[in-house]
Amino acid sequence: MQEAMAILANRAQLARKSVWIVLILGAVGLLALWATSRHPAPRPAPSDRLVAVRVSVQTSQRQDLVDWRELAAQVRPLEQVVIRPQVSGQVRRLYFQDGQWVRKGQLLAALDAGQALSERLSTQAELARLDTALATARTEQSRYEQLLKLQAVSGQEAEQARSTVRQLQSQRQAVLAQLQGKQWNEAQRQIYAPFSGQLGLKQVSVGAQVSPSDPQGLVTLTQTQPMAVDFGLPETSLNQQAVLGRPVEIWSLQQPVRLATGRIDRVDSQVQSSTASLPVRVLVDNAQQQFFAGQSVKVRVQVRTLPQVMTVPMPALQQGPEGYFVWTLQQGRARKIPVALREQVGELAVVDGLPEGIAVVRSGFGRIKEGVALSVVAGRGGPAP
Repeated sequence: MQEAMAILANRAQLARKSVWIVLILGAVGLLALWATSRHPAPRPAPSDRLVAVRVSVQTSQRQDLVDWRELAAQVRPLEQVVIRPQVSGQVRRLYFQDGQWVRKGQLLAALDAGQALSERLSTQAELARLDTALATARTEQSRYEQLLKLQAVSGQEAEQARSTVRQLQSQRQAVLAQLQGKQWNEAQRQIYAPFSGQLGLKQVSVGAQVSPSDPQGLVTLTQTQPMAVDFGLPETSLNQQAVLGRPVEIWSLQQPVRLATGRIDRVDSQVQSSTASLPVRVLVDNAQQQFFAGQSVKVRVQVRTLPQVMTVPMPALQQGPEGYFVWTLQQGRARKIPVALREQVGELAVVDGLPEGIAVVRSGFGRIKEGVALSVVAGRGGPAP
């Protein structure tokens, strides 16, 4: 009996615990329902309420478009020469320093002139002797001419006197030519600058033996003001327009720095078949010494001008199955406008069929669809981010 009573008591206790558990779970469920009724779950937003697509835009422009072509070029001096002696000899003195600026006619070097001076003086002495002998012979000739008139001498004797004068005249002419050669040889012992410019590094020292056949010479002289920039203008860029006077910009090859501007000053007479280009030259002022002979640069030369064409940035041009088109920003939403591409000029596309002054999308095309909201991250007319 006691065991039965104990079993009944345990069952009653378990029943009470179950009731309490049910009551607690019910209360938790009521609290959750109450919280849900106060903060309902968000409904899915329609597509036009999604976050706007972030894009950059730029305004279409109608303008006179200048077509520039970038080409490789090289700086060359108008005058450059290796200073060499015209005669062989020993360097007696140098009158310049490395890299010195010199004027036309300035003395650069002197060779030893001792032997040349001695030869010149000897030849002058021989010429003086012949002058004396010729004067005596002419006197004798004149006397014999007078005696011949008086028939005091024979005609043979008079002719012999005339022959002596002719021989001495020939000898004098030969010695005079020798003297002129000796004087030239002596004068060439002094070396002068043929034009104004800048010297390079000297290649010889005092006491060195030099000759006209030395490949390195004494020094190199370069005219640096002005300088020439030479390049080849492609045959396709001629366009039946005048080449002389075309604007040219000269840029550094290593850095985006414009060094100078100018115009084509000189043009070759024919197109080179090997490169299909016309050699041209631009003369630039080099007062600041920013150009050096042999320096490589790049030039931007104006090829042509397209008057009043509609342009958009090249990244804005898209292509689909039906052809080219651009995305535009109109009243905050994307609108597709088909266009016809005429040509590309640098970073710009020349198109037809697009209104002027409309904002075209140039980046951020990943999620663009017709009518989708757009958010501009770069102002109109501004560059792409």
